[in-house]
Amino acid sequence: TSEQKHFNNSLTEGLLELAARHNYIFDESCFNFVAVRDRIRCYYKSYVQSSKKRGVIVGFTKVTNGASNNVESMDEVSSGGD
Repeated sequence: TSEQKHFNNSLTEGLLELAARHNYIFDESCFNFVAVRDRIRCYYKSYVQSSKKRGVIVGFTKVTNGASNNVESMDEVSSGGD
């Protein structure tokens, strides 16, 4: 959806800005904006799939009555849900 595209682009922009602040520069010949965005998406997809295999639900449920229900955020999962 356009909402997902906007979120992915914002996330990628934030990552590139953070990397630049720490003097890390991506080689544009290998890692342009689209390549970095796609790597993030692939990593997250693999993360979600491996979490499902372990029985951990990650992400958001479908939107119901105009509101989405957070199942378990990335922070909760990475910190053990505490």
